[in-house]
Amino acid sequence: MKNKTHENRIDIRLLPAAVLVLLVSVFLLSGCGSQRDKIQPEGISYSLYFLNSSMDGLEPRPYTPDVSDADTDGLILEFMAQIKQAPPEKDLNQLLPDDCKILDYSLDNGALTLNCNSAYSSMESSRELLTRAGIVRTFLQIDGIDCVQITIEGNSLKNASGSEVGFMTNNSFVENAGKTINSYKSVTMTLYFADETGTMLKQETRTVYYSTNEPLERAVIEELIKGPEQDGEYAVLPATTDILSVLTQDDVCYVNFDSSVNNSVLNLRAELPFYAIVNSLADTCETRKVQFTIDGKSDILYRDAVDLSEPFSRNADLIETGSDDSVSVSGQSIASGS
Repeated sequence: MKNKTHENRIDIRLLPAAVLVLLVSVFLLSGCGSQRDKIQPEGISYSLYFLNSSMDGLEPRPYTPDVSDADTDGLILEFMAQIKQAPPEKDLNQLLPDDCKILDYSLDNGALTLNCNSAYSSMESSRELLTRAGIVRTFLQIDGIDCVQITIEGNSLKNASGSEVGFMTNNSFVENAGKTINSYKSVTMTLYFADETGTMLKQETRTVYYSTNEPLERAVIEELIKGPEQDGEYAVLPATTDILSVLTQDDVCYVNFDSSVNNSVLNLRAELPFYAIVNSLADTCETRKVQFTIDGKSDILYRDAVDLSEPFSRNADLIETGSDDSVSVSGQSIASGS
């Protein structure tokens, strides 16, 4: 597939829907994302995102495009116009400031690049992060788009620490369970997943933006539940795992799961899921110990083998040496040489 770049120097809000419909180009689905990253199931209406009244969160509102779901380019152009529009309610704010413009875009094998003008860089970091989250979530709804990056007049977007942001997926943004996407902080997590034998842990580095409305420790466990993103690694927790609570006090993290964690069918060494969590929390959050409970009870012998009555400490002996051979990308880790 050729890399197609579309210039958008005119105000695309003035383009009639009929013109947008003519901009048809259907792309094959491949590239840097996977189907579990998609947030727009077929047949479900789309959403537009707006900043809330206090400018510290995002609010989605349903939206029906004028163009066909199959018109990838038409949807991109329409969303580019819509994120500049005034919100439908007075207590909401438009996602992209008036002086910010998307100059052009390119779509290559599912990877969408949105090239903005220099005014984008003048946004305050807190607003920029929310705007970025809203932009990514908006365009990932389009079938055929698997990841999104933002550039500034052709140059890579950098975060507050000066690192290149790169391509983002929905996994780049960890949010609380509520409807509002709150303020984010960027963190590089060191996570541990099972090797192919289910007896040892392999390390993966992943950079995500997590909601400041929840503890970092919970965000780490949620990433473990999502599963690994590198080849040769395997899940340590079922995707259906329900976290009842996460609380940290005096460097001890108290993690309470519901009883569904007992129903795991993963073929793992019995204690491996717990040490995957402990090691991940220790390396990412500097947690000293972790106390596990299931439905609030710690007097449990998990799988008749693992005593949960005492706190767990980091176990380096379970870590497979030389396992971290990946290149870290925002919210996504891509194995070297792939």
